[in-house]
Amino acid sequence: MLKRINEAGLPLPDAGQENIAEGDKIVARPDFIYRSNGHPILIFVDGPDHDTDAQRRDDEKKRDRLDLMGYTVFAISYRDEEDRWINALSELLYQ
Repeated sequence: MLKRINEAGLPLPDAGQENIAEGDKIVARPDFIYRSNGHPILIFVDGPDHDTDAQRRDDEKKRDRLDLMGYTVFAISYRDEEDRWINALSELLYQ
């Protein structure tokens, strides 16, 4: 994924695999984080294990919380077409 982001001419994320907490409670651990544009964007890369109902509910709950905390959440599914998520990520980074 990082290779594809780089090949598309987009900046690489500022960090990866960092816990995002609210107080003492860990809310989520995104795969990648962009901080440089002044508004943090959290990237989640969802594999097939995110297709279960329980995991989808858990993802939605966590991501809704992150949204309320002021983060932009960007999820990429293993089923997503590469060009689509690259274009959508580019729009987010350069808006």
